This record gives sequence, structure tokens and C-alpha cells, in this order.
Amino acid sequence: RGDAPGERAYNRIVSDNKVDVVNSSFGICETDDQPYAKAAEHIAMQGNAKGITFSASAGDGGSQECSSTTGQSAPAVEPRFVSVGGTSLFVDSHAKYLSETTWSGTGGGVSAVLPIPKYQVGVPGLASTTHRNVPDIAFPADPATGFSFFFAGAFQGPIGGTSWSSPTYCALQVTINQKDGKRFGYVNPSIYAAFAAHGYTVFHDITMGSNGGFSAHKGYDNTTGIGSIKGFKFAGVE
Repeated sequence: RGDAPGERAYNRIVSDNKVDVVNSSFGICETDDQPYAKAAEHIAMQGNAKGITFSASAGDGGSQECSSTTGQSAPAVEPRFVSVGGTSLFVDSHAKYLSETTWSGTGGGVSAVLPIPKYQVGVPGLASTTHRNVPDIAFPADPATGFSFFFAGAFQGPIGGTSWSSPTYCALQVTINQKDGKRFGYVNPSIYAAFAAHGYTVFHDITMGSNGGFSAHKGYDNTTGIGSIKGFKFAGVE
């Protein structure tokens, strides 16, 4: 196998213990390299114990992240990772939020091998009540409604993909850590607890669009998860 995606870096991050949140803008089919997927989960568990949060892109291949199975993208599918899907975001001329729909390329679906984690048990709208569902949340990823970046003296882009939506979540979590003056580590149960307690006062419900195998609908769905986070409200500063 060699050094499967990020495994050596994950170990170094946990042993150095200098960062609060880790982004993974990559993935492989969970069934193509199960030893890697299990290793990533084990390392994330070690990092969680130190307060480090792990996030990963749900993938850009729609519901078919695996060519040979119905499995999903690892490490995002691992229960100790926040799996971040993608949306198409629409704003007005003053950058005020208007709406979001499912980005057609977003990964999302059901794990071929992993059982449902405790924090998803009883959540309405899951495609499976026995296996891990992804994503958990979503942020803008559609390149057509994407972001520009300044490079070599000029604005470039637009760019997108769930390789963008996952670090967007990471930036929010780092800000929350800074605001509260502490690390949060294993945040998945807390995200679902916030959903259960506050619903769509702290999330945007994405109810339109499809990633091929799954369609958005009210509540949790396997294209955008719970939905996108209303950052200030979720952080408790509004």
C-alpha cells in the first residue's frame, strides 16, 4: 500500500499535537483500501482524544464514489471524520444569502461496510438505518457558483468541489474553537445534537437537487446531510 492518502501526515499531526482541526481534501473508495480506511479512523480517534477535529471531502463523483461498489469515499465515510458535501450557493449583489441547492457532483450515500454510528441512529431521512450515511453537513462546492482566489497578481477561478467545502467547515470550527477558548475534538455527536435541539434555526435545509443516486428533501438527506451551517447562530454569537 505504501503511504496511503495522508496516513503519514495524520500520524505526524497527532504526534505533534499543534493544530485544532485537520482538513482532508482527498479520498479513495472505502472498499479499495480498507486497511487505509481503518487506519485513518484509528488515527482520528487518537487525535480526537487530544482535542483534534478531522474533516474530509465527501467527494466529487456524485453518489458513485466507488466504480465497483456502492461504497463511499474514505476517509470522509469514517465515523470520526466530519463528512462535508457540496452545495450550489446563490447570493444577491450584496452577498446576502438567497438559497442553496444540492451540487450535482457532491459525494453522498451509504457506506458499503461501516455500521451506522450512534449519533445517526434515529435521525429522520437517512437512506440507511443500519449503515453509515454521508455526508454529515455541506458547504458551497459548485464551481459554477464558486469562489475566486488571488494568485500571481490577479483573481483566478472560479473554483469549487468538496475540496473547497471541507476546508470551509474547518475554518468555521477553528473560529468556534478560538471563540470558546478550547478544542472540541470529536464533534460529530455535537453536530447532530445541535440539529436535534435547534433544527433549522442553526442550519440551512437544502431541499432541492440530486447527486445522481439520491435527492435532496426536507431534513437530513444523503446529498447534503443535515444541510449547511448558519455559522454565527451555530457558534452562539447571534
